[in-house]
Amino acid sequence: MTRLLNVDLRHGVPAPEASPELSDLYRLFDIEGFHLNMGRRFDSLWGDVRVHVKDDRESPLGLTDFFRTVPFHIVSKPFVDLLERFGCSCEFLPLRVQYRRNWLLGEYFALNVLSVVGDAVDRELSKFASYDEGPLEEVEHLELREVALAAIPIAYLSEICCYAVNDELAAAISSAGLRGVTTSRPEDFRS
Repeated sequence: MTRLLNVDLRHGVPAPEASPELSDLYRLFDIEGFHLNMGRRFDSLWGDVRVHVKDDRESPLGLTDFFRTVPFHIVSKPFVDLLERFGCSCEFLPLRVQYRRNWLLGEYFALNVLSVVGDAVDRELSKFASYDEGPLEEVEHLELREVALAAIPIAYLSEICCYAVNDELAAAISSAGLRGVTTSRPEDFRS
């Protein structure tokens, strides 16, 4: 069974707040067709991207192995190593992360999943509203077509803007001791 990859928002888990340097974001948005997780590689166009990270005052202090910024998810080197061991079709774009007064080089990356599946949702069994041709909205119940995801360790599901992982990778994520990442059953998904 496929699981969905989530940022762990439980109370006892750090919730680092990441803000990319605006000038770096503007440069990326000037690239025609720039949008990660859509099957296109950006390593040759990426350049130097700086991200400033601070602690959320209401959560424990510290960094995690998976967190979100606009417009991408950030993964740690240990998470990258795990995804590479599973042969995931991903691109790990280097980031210069500033946390407190330190610059962390080679420790965090923007995640660009190159396996994109646009027909994984079983629209007959799922309950949702859809107002345009974009991602599904107001999802009340989600059923995935497992056959569409069977041979892929990690995929980006463009219909719901979420990552899906297979059972083996989900189990490895759970046992790897990564902070800030969790998986959930598709039927628990809500938007």
